[in-house]
Amino acid sequence: MVKMRLGSYLMVSVLVAGFSHPALSQSFSDLWKQHGGSLIDNSPTIEAPTPKISESKSVTQLEFRNVVVTYADKQAAVSGQIMTAKPASDLKLDGHNIFFSSDGFFEFTVHVPVYGRDITLVLTDITGQTAVEQIKLSRNNIQKITNEPQFDTLNPIGRQTEDKPNGLALIVGIANYENTLSAPFADKDALIFQDYASEIFGIPENRIKTLINDEADIAEILISVRKWLKRMTVIGQTEVIIFFAGHGLATASGDAYLLPFDGHAELELLDRTALLQQEIFDEVALAQPKSVTVFLDACYTGKSRDGEVLLADAGYRPVAARVVEGGLPPNFTVLTASSGLEFSGPLKEAKHGMFSYFLMRGLEGLADLNNDQQITAGELIEYVRSNVTRYSAGLQTPEIQGDKSRILVSFK
Repeated sequence: MVKMRLGSYLMVSVLVAGFSHPALSQSFSDLWKQHGGSLIDNSPTIEAPTPKISESKSVTQLEFRNVVVTYADKQAAVSGQIMTAKPASDLKLDGHNIFFSSDGFFEFTVHVPVYGRDITLVLTDITGQTAVEQIKLSRNNIQKITNEPQFDTLNPIGRQTEDKPNGLALIVGIANYENTLSAPFADKDALIFQDYASEIFGIPENRIKTLINDEADIAEILISVRKWLKRMTVIGQTEVIIFFAGHGLATASGDAYLLPFDGHAELELLDRTALLQQEIFDEVALAQPKSVTVFLDACYTGKSRDGEVLLADAGYRPVAARVVEGGLPPNFTVLTASSGLEFSGPLKEAKHGMFSYFLMRGLEGLADLNNDQQITAGELIEYVRSNVTRYSAGLQTPEIQGDKSRILVSFK
């Protein structure tokens, strides 16, 4: 209630900062007394009614919210929520009851014919009010199921392994050659194998050397083997890992060569521009490491990873180039991508060399065939061989030479 006084003087004080006038105060006092002024005002009061504020009435709501449709294999899954001001009576799909939770959430699956389908949801509350949601379903939104194999992304950090503080790794990957055809994904294989060297083999990163494409010319590879590797090796203690992804070639006599970035794929130039595999092994052996494990994603058929001919020499004949058992230095174990006259191909779906991909997948733990928390060279080649043979349709068969019982990885 608002109260208003009548018959009293209205006194308005105007305050001005720093200003006061006593005459104004005196004249007001005299005027107040002349008219019988009093501090008590007995004049009647009039009560004014307090204005009423109207309250808005809540409107009955009946609606669908957050309706989502997901498609898979000729089916559509429909989910959402119903909102009602009064309790819902039922929810129907084309006349059939659909279950919904106490919070109003619902979900159901329906078949989607090849020509599509329209569905109608009807929500009814206890007062009989309804809300309708119409949804048009189409197979154009359904992801096509393919029979092509799907390959997981490589992941070297999934499991912890034992550290090897004296370990050493030399990694070479050449995809883009200066004088011959490319080797697809070879550089990518080497770059990711660098993480496997540190995370799976437990080698400190400052003891890993990686040469990619033009970094891997013949001079740099020889310097890395003859100087860097020898200087970093602790005699009798260092476990050496060597990974090479690129081209390999062989002479008619069966001598195997690894082609550096600046190498020439002509028979008469191999001995001057390529790396004789046996000499590389002998150089590494001179450093007297505890063990050497070599992974070679290269073939010696004179073909690229895509099967194109590297050697156009009319007198060239592909031969089976492999290390002779008697020529393999002690403590060496060598895993190669293929055998005999086979060429090493890519796994295009995974964007890796086929051998390299399954090699690294095996090292993640899939090659621990007896589940003893260790991966031996024999287990690794068995896993790699079974998968490479399968996905190459028998055109590529990885091989191993050396100690199959060597423990390569120990998981914690």
